Amino acid sequence: MLKITNISAGPVHSMVLLENGTVKCFGKYSVPTPSEIEIPGRKIISMVEGNEHFIVLLDDGTTRGFGRNAQNLNYLPKKIIQIAAGIDSSMVLFEDGTIEFFGSAEFNTSNKFNKKIINIVGNHISYGALFEDGSVGLWIGEWNNVEFHEISFLPKKIKKFVIGNEHYVALLDDNTIVPWGENYNGQLPINYITPVKNIYAGYEKTVLLLEDSTIKIFGEDIWTTPIGSQQNFLPKKITNVAIGGTHILILLDDGTVKGFGDNTYGQAPLNISFKKVSLVLDTNEYKSDLVTRMTCPICLTNERKVRLNCGHMLCEICSDKVDKCPECRTPIINKDAVFYNKYLKYKNKYLTLKEYNI
Repeated sequence: MLKITNISAGPVHSMVLLENGTVKCFGKYSVPTPSEIEIPGRKIISMVEGNEHFIVLLDDGTTRGFGRNAQNLNYLPKKIIQIAAGIDSSMVLFEDGTIEFFGSAEFNTSNKFNKKIINIVGNHISYGALFEDGSVGLWIGEWNNVEFHEISFLPKKIKKFVIGNEHYVALLDDNTIVPWGENYNGQLPINYITPVKNIYAGYEKTVLLLEDSTIKIFGEDIWTTPIGSQQNFLPKKITNVAIGGTHILILLDDGTVKGFGDNTYGQAPLNISFKKVSLVLDTNEYKSDLVTRMTCPICLTNERKVRLNCGHMLCEICSDKVDKCPECRTPIINKDAVFYNKYLKYKNKYLTLKEYNI
C-alpha cells in the first residue's frame, strides 16, 4: 500500500500527498483541476489550497501553481521551504528565513525583520509568521487595507500558530493554548486547560490533538454531535488534520486518511488509502479534464505547445500575439518550444497508464 504523507482541504475540495511524491485531488473545484498531479522528474513534498487556486512545493525548492492566477515560482539557488495560501493570495518562506507574498492584497513584503521566520500559515484573509524567538507576526486584511500585528506571550514562547476564517489559536511551549478572534460558532477553545499536543484551525472550526491521540473539535458541527466532541482511532495515532469548509480529513500513522462531514462532492471519503496497481486508464473518466489542461487558454482550440518563462503554456499562434501571460499576467521574456517534446511524452504517459488507483 502507498502511504499518504500529507493532507490539505479547501471549501469543498481536498488533496492528499502520496509517498511517491504525487498528489490526488477530490471534490469540486471552481477551476479546471486534474485529479492527479505528477511533476516529471520531481517529487511534491507539500501542498496548500486557496479558494480558486492551489500550490504544490517541489523537492528542488520551487513551486507549481494551479487555478486562478496561480504562479510557478523559481528563485533558485534560493529555495522555498514552505508555502501558505489565502482566498486569492499566497505566501512563501525561503530557507534564509525571509518571506514573499503574491496575490490581491498589499501585504508588507519588506522582510525587514531583525529575526528569522521559521514557519508560516495562511487562511482566508490572514497570514501568520512564527519567529525564532517564539513570537508571531500577523497580517490581516484585503486589498489595500492590511494591518500588521506582532504577538508575544513572553516569557512563554509560541511553538505553533494556526488561523481560521476570523479566529486564531497559539500553542505555547508549556502545551497550553491561547485563542482569540470571532467565536460565533463556538470555534474558540476558551478556558481550555488540558495539555495540548498539536492544534489545527480552518474556516469556523478548531481541532486540538491531545497527548492520548484524541482530538477535540470546536466550532461548526460537522459531527452531528455537540460542539467539543472527542474522537480517536486507537491503536492508530493521528499525525495530521486538515479542515475544509464543511469537512475534516484526519491522517493516521499507518498512512491512511479518515474523512468526516459533508461529502456532497466527494471531498471527504470516509476511508482513503491507495494500492499500487498497473492498469489502462479509463480515458472517458479524464477526457474532459485533459482537454481543458491541454488546450490553449486564449483560442480554446489549438493545443498548448509553447512554454512561457512563467511556466504556463500557449499554442504557437497565440504565443506570438501576446506580451503577457493570460493566466498570471507575467511579462513574456522568453518562450520555449523545445519543452513541448517533454510535455508530449508526459501527456502520452498520462493518457495510457494510471499507476495508482484508489
